[in-house]
Amino acid sequence: MITVREYTDDDFENLLEFCRIESQEDHPSSVNMWIEKWESDCRTLPFILKFTERFKGNNGKFFIVYSDNRIIGCSGIYKSEYTNKLFIAGSRTWLAREFRNKQLLKNEILPVQKDWAITEKANIIALCFNEYNSSAIRLFRIGMKTGNRTPRHLFYSNYNEVEFPVIIQFTAQWVIYETLSNYRFDWNKIRSPSLQLLDTTKD
Repeated sequence: MITVREYTDDDFENLLEFCRIESQEDHPSSVNMWIEKWESDCRTLPFILKFTERFKGNNGKFFIVYSDNRIIGCSGIYKSEYTNKLFIAGSRTWLAREFRNKQLLKNEILPVQKDWAITEKANIIALCFNEYNSSAIRLFRIGMKTGNRTPRHLFYSNYNEVEFPVIIQFTAQWVIYETLSNYRFDWNKIRSPSLQLLDTTKD
């Protein structure tokens, strides 16, 4: 049985071990899961959970994904550093290899994060992608045409793409998002000059 539960400090050691194991995978972002000296590397997930406020209190929430009582993944959501009207979902998402391609992000993780964002009066909920995984945007685009969504799903009301990269957490990111109100964020204010325009014509 798959469940998504809110992370607490009591979960840290078990999640740390999960991060250590998963960091051994040959994947561009595995280095951000764990390194031996994670306490001194602000890029790692354990450092963020232990020493920052990104996923704490009203700033954000972090969630652990379980298969029965086994940790199989994790993901967070937080209020953007630019405005508390913009929420960044799917942050630091990781799933164990055998649980990928099962639509757990769509059907289990993001709905829980969307619920929290709505209670916190979010105006925009966004997903961000680094250059190496920006091809995943194509999957979301296809999914909007072929997949079924209910109000609990992200992108139920609308689906939008920022056509240029922006700076999120000091990194150039591609962004897709759902608006929950008439509020509009000026993405040009945080535009990054470091990447080329994303080709949105391919399906």
